[in-house]
Amino acid sequence: MSYLKASQLKDWSSMSSPKEKLLEIYRVEYEKLKTEQLQRITFRDVQIPFSMFLGIAPILSVAFAKDNPFGYNLLLVVPLICVSLGWAYVANDEKISTIGDYVRDDLRKSYNLILDELAHPEEVKTELKKLIFGWEHYHKNDTYKEERKITQLFVNLLTFVFSGLIALAIFLVLKGSESSQASISTFSSLIKGWQVISGSMKLLVFSEIFTLIGLGWWIYIYSGFKKNFYKLLQKRFPNWMKRYFRKFMRIARLR
Repeated sequence: MSYLKASQLKDWSSMSSPKEKLLEIYRVEYEKLKTEQLQRITFRDVQIPFSMFLGIAPILSVAFAKDNPFGYNLLLVVPLICVSLGWAYVANDEKISTIGDYVRDDLRKSYNLILDELAHPEEVKTELKKLIFGWEHYHKNDTYKEERKITQLFVNLLTFVFSGLIALAIFLVLKGSESSQASISTFSSLIKGWQVISGSMKLLVFSEIFTLIGLGWWIYIYSGFKKNFYKLLQKRFPNWMKRYFRKFMRIARLR
């Protein structure tokens, strides 16, 4: 009832049966949920990437400037930005999926159940069902849905996890190169950089690595990679490849 505006309350009160009133409540709830979902999608797909650029680009430009008083220590801010915005992405993505699941699995069934009990022609009922909830299932029939989901997983890992890890690696390499008199390899500079930084900085670097790995795990969990990979395997791969893959999985489980 809190979703209804004044004009909707007037229409609602003029309805003849409680079932029609309940249908109106479901319809308004659907509109509100879709509005929230759209806002979260906009925040996830537009504002978060833009915030990543606005946050990281100035830090990189200042970190590599000659007169920078903070030195390369500014690179340690990059993982913090990646984690905060990455978690915001995961949280919004989970809510977007939850709203979609609720609309398809719960609200749609409740709406159709009440609609079937009303004394309307079947053609009207069918059109109403398509009008209110048709898109919820139509956009799920994307031919390349699994490929898109798997690609999105790797894009998210690259954006929020690997970019932070790369910033930490560059920080350690540069620190190692600064403290070394002779020219050494990149890996040696990485090890040397870890050795020369202070204990508190080591704790910070380790905490950021651990947090980034944890973020990557949650991104993987919410991506549904396993389910999408199996669906992709069933759709795209020939039967002989499927048999070898199942055999490989059975052997892997035995070991």
